[in-house]
Amino acid sequence: MLVSGAPGAGKSALIEEVRRAWAEAGGVSYATVGLPQPIPAPYQIWYPIWRALLGLRTYDDPFRDGARLAANLQTRLPHLSRTAAIFQNLLGVQQQEAASLEMLEAPTRQKLILDATVGLLEYAAQRAPVLLTFESLQTVDSASRAL
Repeated sequence: MLVSGAPGAGKSALIEEVRRAWAEAGGVSYATVGLPQPIPAPYQIWYPIWRALLGLRTYDDPFRDGARLAANLQTRLPHLSRTAAIFQNLLGVQQQEAASLEMLEAPTRQKLILDATVGLLEYAAQRAPVLLTFESLQTVDSASRAL
């Protein structure tokens, strides 16, 4: 579903109503909003969704979040656990990626991120129907749109 319209037309209220109805029907929804950034970070609109899918609820302790992210990814997608360093770096819970991942070509890195994102969504969908909502896509970076 694509919702478009002039500012103040009620798009956000409509999306919230859809999310509420989805939750009442037993589904889980993940919402994110594209915000204008002076220098957009790659995949930025996905950060809140990844944080939720990876069990990261707080922003208070990057070290603990980094360990939790790695453990949750290992549990949910053991075959893609090597992507933990990519997500830790993207989400700011680790300062440097593992040397083996720094050398990845961009297409390989993008494929790993796509595979892990799809896997995490499939994992979540096994527990309840999943709804993703993205607002203000006109402001997001090209990597976010491509994913």
